[in-house]
Amino acid sequence: MDPYKALKNAVANNRLSHAYLLTGGHIEKNQAATFLAQSRFCKSLSAEGEPCGKCSNCERIASGTHPNVKKIARQDSQMIKVDQIRDMKAQLAMSGAEEKAQVFIVEEAEKINASSGASLLKVLEEPAAGDLLILLTDAPNQMLPTIISRVQIIKFDDVEDEFDEEMRERLQVVNVFLKRLIAKNPRALTTDQIDLVNEFKTKDEQKLSLKYMLTLEEAFLFSPAGKRDLPLTEKLLSETSLAEKMMAFNVSYKNVLMHLASKIVLGV
Repeated sequence: MDPYKALKNAVANNRLSHAYLLTGGHIEKNQAATFLAQSRFCKSLSAEGEPCGKCSNCERIASGTHPNVKKIARQDSQMIKVDQIRDMKAQLAMSGAEEKAQVFIVEEAEKINASSGASLLKVLEEPAAGDLLILLTDAPNQMLPTIISRVQIIKFDDVEDEFDEEMRERLQVVNVFLKRLIAKNPRALTTDQIDLVNEFKTKDEQKLSLKYMLTLEEAFLFSPAGKRDLPLTEKLLSETSLAEKMMAFNVSYKNVLMHLASKIVLGV
């Protein structure tokens, strides 16, 4: 099952685990962490397990200002220190500032060493009702097996995994184009299109660029910004899907990009 669908189903059926390990795609796992935190505190959670993204709690979580959602990251050391985990444990023993439940997001969880891990195990073995611990990692193979065995693992595919390093660098022009489409920046109508046409010469590369754009848009759909403007997000997905079909009917790449940008930026 798609990892997002699995998480939404768990939220909708009130079957969330007390601890998750999110691994894989950088964009996807960070957005999933936001999704999980919002699902805990959203004031208008849908029956399908979807946070609204617009209430005060969802917006504060997205901006990193909700007092009950905290992050732990490496500071000046190469590892996450045991004192950081002990401090988290102490905070979990108390009720949150506004709600009883608390959410902790641990970044680069593979940087938890043996001493920090021992302290974390106690948290995992004695979860408080409603609290949620989210571990993020790009290297689950470097994590302590005792921690791995006590969390639910959710693996996301990296949207760039299938491309070699050279292609990943070339695809950055797609990122720029999409960001300007979302911002409705007029440059998406001119210079960005020229950059894309100059970068992707063959039909296969042009189709690949549109496929990559769709994948980025699908990830954007789950982001706080994407949820705040669902009509724009849905229009992006619809028009990019249409662009792929136009390519299949031998419409030129240049005309496909112009059609896409005109629909999004100008609304025509």
